[in-house]
Amino acid sequence: MAKKIKQPGQENCLILAASEIRDYDKTREMMALWGVTADWLVICADGGYRHTKPLDVKPSVVMGDFDSAPAPAAEEGMAVKRYPVEKDDTDTMLAVKEGMERGATNFVIIGGLGGRLDHTLANISALAYLAQRGNTGVLLDENIQLTVLPPGDYELARQPGKKLSVFAWGGNVTGLKEKGVEYPLGGITLRPDFPLGVSNTITQPVAEISFRSGLLLVMEE
Repeated sequence: MAKKIKQPGQENCLILAASEIRDYDKTREMMALWGVTADWLVICADGGYRHTKPLDVKPSVVMGDFDSAPAPAAEEGMAVKRYPVEKDDTDTMLAVKEGMERGATNFVIIGGLGGRLDHTLANISALAYLAQRGNTGVLLDENIQLTVLPPGDYELARQPGKKLSVFAWGGNVTGLKEKGVEYPLGGITLRPDFPLGVSNTITQPVAEISFRSGLLLVMEE
């Protein structure tokens, strides 16, 4: 996946959202792949708190309207922030903004896929929010990796058995090139209404993706 997160410390933030996690062992493997360590800032969005013990992480903040699970009791080193159900931001977006306020620039979001489709789309929008502000973020589950990228040049390491798909998110993506893949692209304009970038395969140890404008949704599954 492009821009793999490597740096430890408070610049990195793990967000646990409330969707179901079916396989905690595989999820921990995905977290390790993305460099998540014990010194990352951990924020739970509402019912995401229930994933902390199975994933063996300690949250600094639990926040949300707590409509999907009761609010936990405050513990040493953990703050609990309550919000009204009628609010502008989703619980995951609140967690993203909290992480940014605390200085995080790289985000891994677990528990943000596989639940309600409207929440999944909202979580992808949160990735776009991060990308437009110079930050990086990825949505993970046991099998899928999703990120939204701003214009630039990127490298993606091959992962055996994974399919690579790219989509124009919110508007046209111009000058899109893909190298080191089964179906290369040579400077095309990718439109939201024509999913030309679906189901590609990385054929080299590292694939290259570049584009000049727009936001690119990148999926590996």
